[in-house]
Amino acid sequence: ELSYTTLARQNPRSSDLYGDLWSSGDAGLATSGQPGNWTWHVSGNGIVRIELVSGAGFDPNIGFDKLTFGTGCTAIATNTPTDTFTPSPTVTGTLSATPTSTLACQPSITTANFGRFAAGASIEGMGKVVSGLNIDATGTAVKIAQGAAPTLYIINVGSVKNGKLSVGGGFSDNVTKNARQPHHYTFTFASGTSVNDFSVHMLDFGDYNPTLSTSHSMSITAYNAANEVVATQELSYTTLARQNPRSSDLYGDLWSSGDAGLATSGQPGNWIWHVSGNGIVRIELVSGAGFDPNIGFDKLTFGTGCP
Repeated sequence: ELSYTTLARQNPRSSDLYGDLWSSGDAGLATSGQPGNWTWHVSGNGIVRIELVSGAGFDPNIGFDKLTFGTGCTAIATNTPTDTFTPSPTVTGTLSATPTSTLACQPSITTANFGRFAAGASIEGMGKVVSGLNIDATGTAVKIAQGAAPTLYIINVGSVKNGKLSVGGGFSDNVTKNARQPHHYTFTFASGTSVNDFSVHMLDFGDYNPTLSTSHSMSITAYNAANEVVATQELSYTTLARQNPRSSDLYGDLWSSGDAGLATSGQPGNWIWHVSGNGIVRIELVSGAGFDPNIGFDKLTFGTGCP
């Protein structure tokens, strides 16, 4: 959902979340994640219909591009040795006469499960969280859980440690947090494996500014085996030089929009990092200027498809 409020103006010059809509609502000036440069993204199993609906405060002068969708494939083996199949994505081959034959490539969406780890335990290492994935942090990526140590952040209402994390928990880099340094994570996949979609949810970014920076940025970049950029996404905005910013050019008061407990989807405190494309073998998630070290992550998923 995309939602925000403005004054009753035909051409709004302010908003509670996205600053001046003259820029943040304009296709030529908006940065990724603002209403004028927005990506609608849904995923899940068995989708047959999608409804994209304008509600209150609609803008009729809009356009769309970069429409993509993903499908999986299913093959059923038979006792005829020469039976062929044409799944989608298009793959052609011959199944053996054994009814239990399977395809070499099975398109899938994989979700990391942090629930089996104790809070504070390292989740680094190939296949440790989920088969085929390695997570490497600047310090050490560890499991975090709501209400448990280590405490990476505290939500502003209720003072819950690591509040709003998924039931199974998530991860963060406690060493880097304690050193008040920028977070940097590298996600790689098993040798010979590539993915075409990757997403991870970030919580509580933006309400703490230890360097008193006025510019804030963080980015995710996906690379292929040739070290070429496949896709990238950036979060950036400006504030006053305050340890706890109460205003910004794009996201209003970071006390709320940068807080895991108060931020709505699409604000820095409740942000989805998402990249997609063919042949992704490495992903870098990097904090830049004006970083917030007190952050957490959960809901990590990645998808593979047939070549």
